[in-house]
Amino acid sequence: MQDYSGYRKWYVWEGNPDAEDNDYVPAETVTFGYFQSTEDKATMFMAWYLDTPTTNLTLQLEVHSDGWAALAQSTHLLYKLGETTGRDIQPGEFCALLEECGFEEGDPEAGEQAEAE
Repeated sequence: MQDYSGYRKWYVWEGNPDAEDNDYVPAETVTFGYFQSTEDKATMFMAWYLDTPTTNLTLQLEVHSDGWAALAQSTHLLYKLGETTGRDIQPGEFCALLEECGFEEGDPEAGEQAEAE
């Protein structure tokens, strides 16, 4: 299994104004993961979908195929999420949990692209 212990932990929080018109588009998304280089990364998403009838936000964790090993190594984050069982955490609260686990705000690929230019 890939070891992500030396990688940069990052996240980006984004809202989506089109969510009200489409149940399949998340209203809020926090993309997070581990980054070493553009070719060596793992990405996961926490998405909040707007439940149109109730206007409540429902939470879903999405993991891309490159992120399973990273998720398995995110035990501190999973433990903190386990403490929220029974209530719906909001994007800001999730970002605070990420920061408690050593994740930093900002897209690392954007920084690499800027350095290349």
